[in-house]
Amino acid sequence: MPRTLPPNRSTKGCWTCRIRHRKCDESLPTCKECTDRHLHCHGYGPKPGWVDDPSALHKELKSIKRNVKSNFCRNKLQNARRCPPDSDLPSSPQYHEASLAPSKTQTSNSTVQSTFREAQLLVHYLDYIFPLQFPYYVDNPDLGGRGWLFWLLTKKGPLRQAALTLSALHQYTESRDKTEKAEEELLQYHINAMQELRQVLRRHEVDGFADHREQLMEFMSCGTALISFEVFQGGTGNWGPHLNALTSIVCQMNPVDFDTDRDGQVGTDATSLRDIVPAWRFLVCNLLWFDILACASTGTPPRLPYREWLTLKDMDISCVMGCQNWAMIAIGDAAALCAKADTLDVKELRSQAKAIATRMWEGIDVLNSSSEPALHHISHYVTRVFADATLIQLHTIAPDMHSFASDIHQVIERVIRAIKNIPKGVSLRGLTWPICVAGSMAQPDQQPFFENLMGDIMGGSGLRYSNCGTVLRIMRHCWRNPVTGCFSGCDTTLTRAMAEMGICALLV
Repeated sequence: MPRTLPPNRSTKGCWTCRIRHRKCDESLPTCKECTDRHLHCHGYGPKPGWVDDPSALHKELKSIKRNVKSNFCRNKLQNARRCPPDSDLPSSPQYHEASLAPSKTQTSNSTVQSTFREAQLLVHYLDYIFPLQFPYYVDNPDLGGRGWLFWLLTKKGPLRQAALTLSALHQYTESRDKTEKAEEELLQYHINAMQELRQVLRRHEVDGFADHREQLMEFMSCGTALISFEVFQGGTGNWGPHLNALTSIVCQMNPVDFDTDRDGQVGTDATSLRDIVPAWRFLVCNLLWFDILACASTGTPPRLPYREWLTLKDMDISCVMGCQNWAMIAIGDAAALCAKADTLDVKELRSQAKAIATRMWEGIDVLNSSSEPALHHISHYVTRVFADATLIQLHTIAPDMHSFASDIHQVIERVIRAIKNIPKGVSLRGLTWPICVAGSMAQPDQQPFFENLMGDIMGGSGLRYSNCGTVLRIMRHCWRNPVTGCFSGCDTTLTRAMAEMGICALLV
């Protein structure tokens, strides 16, 4: 059969493509070349007057060139954030593929900020970003302190690049004048962090981390920082692959190996296990926090053996995230129960939910009667908010249990009182999960409290560098679309709302 030749194409493209000397597909109303690059298509009509004006033509070409470059940087940043796209295992091709391999120009000193600029960003991270990530962090020199963090930041490794990325993002989002140079800087730091992450994985596969604790520490610290990078941009996507990669590695580790009573040289690293333990303790607490609280969004049980980790000696998650171990274990148990609720009969579901609720009530009673020193004072208030919010979660899957108040209104009132009892001056940014859990179920007379609460939080920390705006959107969606009737398994108010909104938010 003879091949059919394509019809002859017109040589008259849109005026934007003609002055750029680009091939135009002459689509209507605008051509694909302009649409794909977010350029203004000047169409196919009579010649614009500015075409014959050298000064005006130069100005238009300069504007087009600037827009093309900005669109290129924006697309590259989005591609970098999507890598790895859908992998559960950090050793997958997507994680190893050097799709963002820099050119000689990119890696040259001329395209990287000066040593002084990096020093500025690192100090900015320590002074401003770290407190935003960990508003309830309590430094305890007896348990090792944060020397490991400073050590990693001084190295030319993954965490340093991730910290530079977080600082650059903060300065970019808070700046009124978003320059092209600042956008390129942010893009480059993020690409560098992803490349450093891949290099660590190429050097040491998953099974090799057991003998190279320092590399594991660098991978963990960078991975958790990149999750924060996504959270600080709203937390509605791109965090899942990082969390999956990190939990896949930690699931292969034995918590007993990181007991502080053990010591000795490990593998070929220059530091002993005792030197690594403070960093590992901090990073695992951070990852446990992400893994357990992500269940409210994903509807899946925690992937990490949180009970084994949180019962280790000196493993105190409240020093890192504010909520005490016993409460986090109960929250993990509630998430696991919610995920398997559809497989249990009503009697067994109520029995397991009641057991978790009883532990929560007992823990709350201990908090109310505790006389701990001021060092741990804030964690009592924070833990109380999380404990009461967990009772709301249990109420949604077993609402007729005698362990609860007579209706959801009273259960939410407990959370409101717990939040009001937090001393003034203490940041509420770390309460994203309980606020969203309780706020999404709030009754009409309670909704103004959560609306005003989020307004106060965003007013103090800035809407653009947080997921507070996402939390407010979720709560408002739930208020406009109240759920009636019983819930089914993990199909709670939050998961249902996010599914309807087309998002999966990490509420940390």
